[in-house]
Amino acid sequence: VSAAAKFLHLQEYQVSGSDAVESEITQELRDMGIPVFHGNDTCNLPDKINLVIYSPAVPDDNVERVKAR
Repeated sequence: VSAAAKFLHLQEYQVSGSDAVESEITQELRDMGIPVFHGNDTCNLPDKINLVIYSPAVPDDNVERVKAR
């Protein structure tokens, strides 16, 4: 998923994300200028969303996925 975020960011799309834990990957995304939130919360999502990309590790009842739907 981070590769998709990087690609879309480089294509000048507005990209943000969240992850359960901090990692080298989340820091690399931040260093590129992509907002990455620690933990899952509905306030992490912008009001308007065109696309949601998530890994299979994110359950259907994840609060961010529910709000995005």
